[in-house]
Amino acid sequence: MNYPLIGLIIVVAIAIVIVLIKRNRKDQKEFEHELDKTEIHPGTDDEPKAL
Repeated sequence: MNYPLIGLIIVVAIAIVIVLIKRNRKDQKEFEHELDKTEIHPGTDDEPKAL
């Protein structure tokens, strides 16, 4: 069998998984930040009520 080729394929596969995990975490943080910016906060009694 061609063990160096199999080893290279395994290393590349592990590298791809690591890159995808890092990108997913970054995207999740950006998504949560966008949700926080667009979140509707409850008003107080001092604010006029819209009809």
